[in-house]
Amino acid sequence: MTAADYVKQFHDISVPEFELTGGGSKLFGSKMVKTPVTEYMNARKSSFLGKSYNDRRDFKSDLMRFFRNRSKDPKSGIQESGWVVGLTCSNTPISSVSNHNVQSAVAGKATLPEMYKVIQLLSYYHSYMVLIEKEKLEPLQTMVGMYFGLDCTGFVGNFINLKYPGVDIEPNDMEETFEFRAKYKGGIVREKVNDVKANDIIVFNGHIAIISEVIVKEPGRVLCAVSESRSQKKIKNGPQTNTKWLMQDNKGKYELESHDSKVSSVVRLAGM
Repeated sequence: MTAADYVKQFHDISVPEFELTGGGSKLFGSKMVKTPVTEYMNARKSSFLGKSYNDRRDFKSDLMRFFRNRSKDPKSGIQESGWVVGLTCSNTPISSVSNHNVQSAVAGKATLPEMYKVIQLLSYYHSYMVLIEKEKLEPLQTMVGMYFGLDCTGFVGNFINLKYPGVDIEPNDMEETFEFRAKYKGGIVREKVNDVKANDIIVFNGHIAIISEVIVKEPGRVLCAVSESRSQKKIKNGPQTNTKWLMQDNKGKYELESHDSKVSSVVRLAGM
């Protein structure tokens, strides 16, 4: 799997849409609807649709309390114990969705399996509030974008953990940690641009990305597919892959074409 494949998997998330059944008294999820994750967010930044981290964290608490209350109905298809939720009222039942899983999704650090399970909980909540409580909510996909997303280190860190189990990095680590561990913990710092390879990490000042594919090599530059999750202040928001030239000047400094963050280094961690 490439980093570009990982981006696509977040864009291709589909979950059951819950509909009334059993005489209109129960919800069951069967028809799948696309709910792509396309937003950038973390504990420091609001979502593009204006929800601050505190807003999203409050919603997480409300969501978990909602499922705790629903689990009291033995016919609901919801199980909850110790802030861990299971859902059996769908064609794709899920189990063991913890408060930590939902926290990861609102903080921009969720893995793909975590994100899928959390969005299915949101789908149930959305259908219940609209169909049974008769509340007016934003469309499901809009709510996904309001509350769930990925930041740059969440995306890169989780991809590395999936691709290279055991590598010493976490999605909560800062950009500087990737560079430090490459320099001082047995990794590689690329001195020449023509030595870069797929899955090398581009460390920027305040940002991070990963090379999904090296397409063309020319003297002083390489054409790469670069995967990353970018903030709403950038050209395009959220998880994405773009083809760009990675260039190096005669002083050894790197630059990524049409990117508004300055490149600090290109590195590879030990074990990759």
